[in-house]
Amino acid sequence: MKKGIFINVETKTIEWVEVGDYKHIQEIIGCDTFTCTEVNDMNTIYSDDNGLYGCKNFFRFKGGYYDDPIPQNGLILGDDHETGESVDCTLSLDYVKERVEFLSDIEVLLMYR
Repeated sequence: MKKGIFINVETKTIEWVEVGDYKHIQEIIGCDTFTCTEVNDMNTIYSDDNGLYGCKNFFRFKGGYYDDPIPQNGLILGDDHETGESVDCTLSLDYVKERVEFLSDIEVLLMYR
């Protein structure tokens, strides 16, 4: 098991979770297929690859490599570049809480008008 940070767009909470294999990642974020977005050289956000379909809730990680809105829930895990495996997230919970902004579908729409 590895330690990850779960970003829940429904409850607008951010918390540590224990994470197993890729099926457990799917279960945690609530999807069948996930995509990966780099936060920095050592951490990645896992999110629903089909998250835009009927999505009402988004989050944005400000100050990372990618700061566009991400639909649905997210899970941050660390990266082992030698093996390609996920490892414990190297970010602190406070660091993530300071940088995550929760957005509604209307707020995202207005960002791009």
